[in-house]
Amino acid sequence: KITNIKSASISITTSALTTTKTTSTNSNKAKNKNSKGMNFFNFFLNQDQEDIVNISIDIISKDGNITKYELEKSTEGEEYEIETSATKINKFEKNWNSTRNESLSSEFEFLIPEEKRVNKILIYDKNNNDYIEKHLKGITNISIFSTSETYFVIATETSSIEIYNKKNIFSEAINTHKIFESPILCCAISETFHTIVVGSEGCLIISSLESGTSIISINIDNFIPNKILITENFGFIVTQASKVEEGIIVNVLFLHNIEGKLINKKYINCEVLCLITWSDGEGLDFLSISDQDGKIMSCEAYELKFSIVVKRCMSPVIKMEYCKYLKSLVAITSNGNIFIEPLIYNNIS
Repeated sequence: KITNIKSASISITTSALTTTKTTSTNSNKAKNKNSKGMNFFNFFLNQDQEDIVNISIDIISKDGNITKYELEKSTEGEEYEIETSATKINKFEKNWNSTRNESLSSEFEFLIPEEKRVNKILIYDKNNNDYIEKHLKGITNISIFSTSETYFVIATETSSIEIYNKKNIFSEAINTHKIFESPILCCAISETFHTIVVGSEGCLIISSLESGTSIISINIDNFIPNKILITENFGFIVTQASKVEEGIIVNVLFLHNIEGKLINKKYINCEVLCLITWSDGEGLDFLSISDQDGKIMSCEAYELKFSIVVKRCMSPVIKMEYCKYLKSLVAITSNGNIFIEPLIYNNIS
């Protein structure tokens, strides 16, 4: 059982076989051949679509091991099983535990040293079990890191954003944006709407992805933005933010449209550790959040009403993704559990 987890990543892909619809029974425990005490959830698939889903989970522990979990179809029936393998990270150093980890893809993991003046990142190649240093010209301190399907963005505390192409991670930046608000605290990219949204103290800045031109600055009432995402279908900008009022931490979710107009605002009585967005086949956008106790809640993005509790994981969730092929959430908790929980759109919306 892995308990000293440093970081985790989830990769969901499909291959051309026949199968994929979740018909899970309630709270089934999946059997993992090599899990040694880790708890999983089992699910079964109906053969009514053209692709088969493959779920790969990588967990890096503080002792320098990377454990891979591969979801594969059982030879008997429609049950899926999980295979595990553990590898000692080559050239692992103790100072890795003082780095910030960001998953770039199923192949690469970024490690950003926690130093006052940083102009480099470590890129860990999971397939070859090796890492390389990437020096960043003109960058003195990395404050945030964000990715999309094609790009990854590195921002500095001096209001500069560097955009790189994920297909060639060792190349120079393809674009540089100057955001005249500092420091930059969080960022989100939408390739669908060709937009970058940056969060700074008390405001959001919407910019063009290609040109870097600032479109609009949004006042968010002196709140500090912690997380930003942009939904797939409607381009809703969802911001989780907080501030201290009379000695109490106040948490809130803002919902703006892609043009910066405030659509909804909801105060929430929990700390949000994970915030993700996903869409159904009918064009609706949904949100899922997890709190400090491991409770996962979902709702339609427009409503911001988290009345549906999807799962109580009983431990903080460190990574969460939605698998549209299984119509399920995949969540990893800090105590080493992996959950795959089906979602029913009608119940959420």
